[in-house]
Order: sequence, then structure tokens, then C-alpha cells
Amino acid sequence: MEQITFVPTFSGWQAAARRALAQHHLPEQIVWEELGREEPGLPLFDESIGNGRSSRPVNETRFRVPRAFVEMAERVACHRDPRRWALLYRALWRLTHGESQLLEMVVDSEVNELMRMDKAVRHDLHKMRAFVRFRAVPHGSEAWYVAWFEPEHNIVEKNASFFRDRCWFHDSTGGLRQST
Repeated sequence: MEQITFVPTFSGWQAAARRALAQHHLPEQIVWEELGREEPGLPLFDESIGNGRSSRPVNETRFRVPRAFVEMAERVACHRDPRRWALLYRALWRLTHGESQLLEMVVDSEVNELMRMDKAVRHDLHKMRAFVRFRAVPHGSEAWYVAWFEPEHNIVEKNASFFRDRCWFHDSTGGLRQST
């Protein structure tokens, strides 16, 4: 068995999965181990973290997969189910080893599970965008805008730009302006 330790983000998994594919690791030979974000001595967003045994740089190894898989994988990476990483790698392996039409086989149990996870994350993203409302709270001489939402999945970072692009701030003249 090969234990692959990585930062639990899509980009962290993607870098580790590329190395695993380049080294021809079968899906059933891998144990995916998430690094805690509080791990001492490790950078939070270093995509190169993995088992470090690859003789090739990640940039030299390219695999062609459908754009739909990458988009779905980015969302599934936000799901809270710890099985998501192994499931994503099994699908990636199958896509790069002769099953290029895998995502069209909705009766396949692994594809069906990925689609279920993707749907749950998309639903959570929608709920956050549709129902979160900020309200002004006095803080000293300023107003701070706060909201509360408890998502089921790890979607806050994925939704951050949505809210950043829609927030309004007071300018120096006391008027409102949209953030840029």
C-alpha cells in the first residue's frame, strides 16, 4: 500500500494524483491521508506536498481528462465525505486508462456516487448564495457587516468571490459603493 499525504484541497489532491498516476499506482494500492491544516512546519497551500518519491516534476506529467471531470472534481473536493479522494482517483484512473466516456455511464456506481456528492455540494453552494444576508453591526465608529451560515460541506472558500464581488462599502463621502 502507498500512503499519500496531501493538503486537503482540490489543488493538493490534484498534484498528488498526478504523481500517483505518473508512478502507475493502482487506485486500490493507495491510502489517501489528509494533512491537517494545523500541521506544524508545513505551508498551508503548498501543492507539492505528497509522498515526494516521484522522479519527475509534476509539470512534466500531463493527463487528458474531460473538462467536466475537472469541474466536478473541484466541487466534490469540497464534500465532507473522507472517501471522496479515493473515489476521485479511481475515476481519474479509469478516465486515463481506457474509459474516456466514464462520466456518461450514470449507472456506474462510482460515477453515481460522484454525481451525488457533486449535487450535494452544488446545493450547499446555492443555499449559501440564496439565503445568506449580511447586516450591519456597530463596531466602534464603524459598521461591520456580518452573516451566519453553517454549510454542510467545505464551500466557504469556493463562495468567497461571489460575496466579495457583491458587497457594498461606505466610501469616504458617506455614500455606498460596490467593491471592485
